[in-house]
Amino acid sequence: MTGDLRLDRLRRRVRRATVAGLARTAMRMRRPARLAVVYGAPDYEENSLVTALRLTELYPGRTILVCTDPVRTGRYLDIAAAVIGGDPAEVMLHPLRKWKLLDTIGRAELLFYTHGLFASPPSSGRRLHINLWHGTGPKSSANRNFPSRFQADALSSASSVWGAATARSLGTVEPVTVLPGNARADLLVPTSRARECLGWEAEEVVVLWLPTYRRSTDVSVGTLREGVPLLKQGIELLKEWAARHGVRLIVKPHPFDAERLEPLGAELLRTHDLWARGVTLGETLVASDAVISDYSSAWVDAMAAGVPVGLYCPDLDAYDHDRGFNPPPMWECAAGLFLQTPADLDEFFGGASSGGFRPRDQKACADVLGLVPGPRSAAMLQEVGKLGLRSRGDDFGLLNG
Repeated sequence: MTGDLRLDRLRRRVRRATVAGLARTAMRMRRPARLAVVYGAPDYEENSLVTALRLTELYPGRTILVCTDPVRTGRYLDIAAAVIGGDPAEVMLHPLRKWKLLDTIGRAELLFYTHGLFASPPSSGRRLHINLWHGTGPKSSANRNFPSRFQADALSSASSVWGAATARSLGTVEPVTVLPGNARADLLVPTSRARECLGWEAEEVVVLWLPTYRRSTDVSVGTLREGVPLLKQGIELLKEWAARHGVRLIVKPHPFDAERLEPLGAELLRTHDLWARGVTLGETLVASDAVISDYSSAWVDAMAAGVPVGLYCPDLDAYDHDRGFNPPPMWECAAGLFLQTPADLDEFFGGASSGGFRPRDQKACADVLGLVPGPRSAAMLQEVGKLGLRSRGDDFGLLNG
C-alpha cells in the first residue's frame, strides 16, 4: 500500500468518525417524529425509489428522499411510479447537503439507505435504520479494496442466505435480521410498453448480458481492479453464438465500468439510456428472454422473476482471489448454469429462442438461495413494522390495517 493511499484512508476514517459523531449527537438531541428518510446512491438506485414510493401508501408520516439532483430524481420517481404506483408528489426531495440534513436525521424515526448516510452510526432511541443495499449477489461485501461498515438494524435482500452473509460483512447489528426481498423487485413485472420503449420487436429474441465491472475509476477510493477484464473476448464469443441462433444480444454495462465499450462493436444499453426511454432496469430484465451475467446481483433478481439465467465467468478463480464470494459460493449453488463449453452456449442461446435454459438447475439455485418472487416492498416494510414492535415497542404505523 502506498503512502498516499494510507494517508487517504486515514483521512477517510477520521472524516467518517466525525460525521458519525455528529449524527449520533443529532439523534440524542431530537425526539423522533413520524418521519422516514430514504437515501439511495446514485439517485436512480431502484431500491430507494421504490421504498420511497411505497412509504407514501403505507406509512402515516412524511417521507423524504435525499438525492443529489432533485429535478432528475423527480423524473426517476415518475417512471417508477408508472410501474408500481405510489404518489411521487408525496415524496419530499431533499438535496444531499449533509450539514443541512443533520436536523432531519435527528428527527427521523425511520432511515433507509443503500450506501449509508453520515457514516451509518447505529440507531438510537425509538428509531430503526434499514440497509436497503443495492442488491445481494454472489460476491462478498467484505471488500478489502474499500471496506464499508453500515451499522443498520436490518438489511433487505433478495436472498435470505447471501443476505445474511452480506449483512455480517457490512456490520449489521447482531443478531442479524434479513428482511424478505429487495424493494426493487416490485419493478420486475412485465409491462406492455417496455419492449416498445426499448425498441425491441415483439417477435425477436433478446438476451441481455449484464457483466459486473472489473476495472473502475468511479468508486470513492479511486481505481478498483478485481478479476480479469473480459468484455472484448466475451463480446466476440457471445455475439457469435447469438448470431447462430438468431438472437439479439444487448450488453448492459455496469455504470462503474471503466472499459471503453464503443469500439467493441456490441449493441450497448446503458443506465442513462433506460431512464431516457422511460424504462426501469427491472422492467428491462423481465422484458428480455434470458440474461447472462457473472458476479452481479442483477441475475439474482432475474432468477427470482423467472427469467432464464446463464453465468459467463471465465475469470472465476481470479475474481475469487481478488474479491471473494458469499457462502455457499456460486460454483456450488449455481453449478448447472455456467456457460463454459460450446455445448453450454449452444443450449443457452437455443433455450432463449425456445423458452428456457436448464429449468431444474434454475429452480435448484433459487431454492438454495431462498429467493422469494416479488413484489416485495410492502412485505419488507411490514417486516420493518414487526421489527420495530419487537425491538422498539412501536410499529411506526406500518402494521395498521
